Amino acid sequence: MGEHKLIQEIDNERLARIENDQWVNNIANAFAQQYHFKANDINRFNKTNFISDLTPLFINLVDLSEDEFKIDTKNMKESLVRSTYALENAELFRKYTNELVVNDSSSFIMIPLSFKTEKSSHLVTASIQKKAGFFQIEIFDKAGIAPPERSEKSLVVKNREQMKRKVSYIYEIKDTEKNFAEMIYALENGRGEFNIPLDINNKKLNYKEYIPLRLLSKVATKEYYGDKIRSAQIIGNCCVKSWTGALKDKLEQFRIEQSKPSNESLNKILTEIACRQLEKAGYGPKTIYHFRELNSLYSYNKIERKDMNNKFSKKQENSRLFNQYFTETKNKLPLDRIALPMLNASLKHNHTGTKYNKLKKLLGKNKTNDSTSIYFLTDLDKQKIIENVGTIISHHEIKKTMDTIKKEVQRCQQNRLQLRTVQAYSER
Repeated sequence: MGEHKLIQEIDNERLARIENDQWVNNIANAFAQQYHFKANDINRFNKTNFISDLTPLFINLVDLSEDEFKIDTKNMKESLVRSTYALENAELFRKYTNELVVNDSSSFIMIPLSFKTEKSSHLVTASIQKKAGFFQIEIFDKAGIAPPERSEKSLVVKNREQMKRKVSYIYEIKDTEKNFAEMIYALENGRGEFNIPLDINNKKLNYKEYIPLRLLSKVATKEYYGDKIRSAQIIGNCCVKSWTGALKDKLEQFRIEQSKPSNESLNKILTEIACRQLEKAGYGPKTIYHFRELNSLYSYNKIERKDMNNKFSKKQENSRLFNQYFTETKNKLPLDRIALPMLNASLKHNHTGTKYNKLKKLLGKNKTNDSTSIYFLTDLDKQKIIENVGTIISHHEIKKTMDTIKKEVQRCQQNRLQLRTVQAYSER
């Protein structure tokens, strides 16, 4: 199947997710995980959808602030677009990796890699670039989970105030036809946890843990930790923290030094980009308020921790509280749909055709325009996003929400205690 048809299939699947509310739930869950409010709830059934639905926010972030980058953003955006399609399809992944431009920092492919560990499973992000004579694969991981044979450790600082680690591990692989095939095989064994059937019965593999990382070590001529140091991951939210951390890091490489925003500012801008996409997808004020409330809770908790001596411990405590709330209570995303969505969800703005006809039939052929993608930012879109970055939910309202969260978690804990008491009594 040709590139155009493969892209069209992926676009149609995304459009179907937009219509059936899976898309908005993916993004809401991703933001909650990004803020350390929730552990992973990703499984084999929703595959990489959560990442491919999240990445366009960062593409729009580049659209919104093109003058803040020291390079022409066209190639960088194309790399982000290609990465989004590559993580969904093996054929596109191989094609786009093979087409990387030598020694061009704006030419890259990023994919998620997941693998089994001794106790559980983990997800990291691989960024692939082509250098003169070799491929460079940079693994971004805020949890520092690695094969036990790796001698150097990633943890740099751990005390009551903070926990920081090296988040970048680099493999260099000589550019030969054989090595390229082995590199792709190694990476697809990580992508395979989502979309590609794993060759788990391959008798050449004498291990079942860390498969993609160990396969990369076998083909690499060099491997080592990079010099990037970041705050460590503190709950099991690797699926989102690894991906958004790698995207933020990649964009930061190209930003003009004076224009680099704080993480808090960046999350606020991403929230407003998401709110604008939600409007285009037909969602109303209740759904949009939920996203702004999440961001305000994140900011509120950062402010609350600001003057504390044990910031790291408090951050862990807050994360446990929110994780209980979002996973154990009946808290649900309010789905407030007031209009039908736009009918083009392509990241390739010249892809105007879509075979997803259900909504077209509802609206009538002449009553809608599906030539403009939901992800294309007009000047008006940009103006509204910038204006809304200043939208603030009052401190009083957020404090009320925090009180509600604490009460709900306490109620759940009491219910669990009562259940254990009843079970213990019945077993006598």
